[in-house]
Amino acid sequence: MNKKRLIVAIVLVIAEIIVMAFIIKLMHPRAYDPVSVGGGDPSKIPTITNTNANTNTKEEENVMKININSEKYVINVENEALMEEIYNALPETFTMNELNGNEKYYYLNSTMKNANSEAVGQVQKGDVMLFESDCLVIFYDSFETEFRYTKIGHIDNLGDIGSSNVEVSITK
Repeated sequence: MNKKRLIVAIVLVIAEIIVMAFIIKLMHPRAYDPVSVGGGDPSKIPTITNTNANTNTKEEENVMKININSEKYVINVENEALMEEIYNALPETFTMNELNGNEKYYYLNSTMKNANSEAVGQVQKGDVMLFESDCLVIFYDSFETEFRYTKIGHIDNLGDIGSSNVEVSITK
């Protein structure tokens, strides 16, 4: 009877070791063969990123900070080249004028070479766009339109910015 218990105990220990090895392999990012994970295609090998590193991630590079009447927001930039061009053309602080009860606008001192307007059809609250090639627009209401804009980005959770002119500053 003692032999049977010993064999059962040994089998259970071996099974636990195998299960633990499998769990460690799943949990530890370097404990697998990356080529087999990527299906043999080296371009599909997963990458390991250090989320604690003090470096800019792609997400951090695609945002600009914007203050509208001292309220802080973030622009999620979709057109980096155009946003950089606009940023370099803007004064440190500027006034955006009210228009139509749904947008704020500011005419830049020069035309933007990266402007590529298209019919957007629908404007969403928080959209940041360029009208023609020299007018920065922030929309604070959603509506349908036939006008053509170049999409720059979007401000999530845009609050009530009122129906009058606003003081604005944009920073990286």
